Amino acid sequence: MDNILGTLTKVLKSGTMSPMLTRAVLETVKAIKEEDIDLAYQITACKSHICGKLNHWPRKYAFREDFAANEKALGNSIYCIMDGIHFQLAMRVDKMPSGMVVFGDTPRGIVGEEMKSSGTHPIVKRVIFEKARCAREAGLRS
Repeated sequence: MDNILGTLTKVLKSGTMSPMLTRAVLETVKAIKEEDIDLAYQITACKSHICGKLNHWPRKYAFREDFAANEKALGNSIYCIMDGIHFQLAMRVDKMPSGMVVFGDTPRGIVGEEMKSSGTHPIVKRVIFEKARCAREAGLRS
């Protein structure tokens, strides 16, 4: 976990991001330090909702970064960094990473399973909100 904490500290020190993404990174650090890896896994699912343009209009996107600035300062986008961390945490808690879908053939036909964000933490609640908003805008069910 030390390598993850070191990476997140670097993101906080040198990354350019929205207040909500900053809070998500801070809350991930806190959860890891408190050894609540499941919560850190839930929080880092925000990576699926990171927009690469910090000043993107409209500002309805909570999790934003300056992709170009972060590539230069961090060597990678915060999206990419958080994606890797989220995957590591998912493996730690033996759960499916966000954005991954597993399909299986069942008596009801082929069904898919994916990560379900859950919890009452404010960042997790915002991830759930963002997923539902994206699904509505795309005309899908969430």
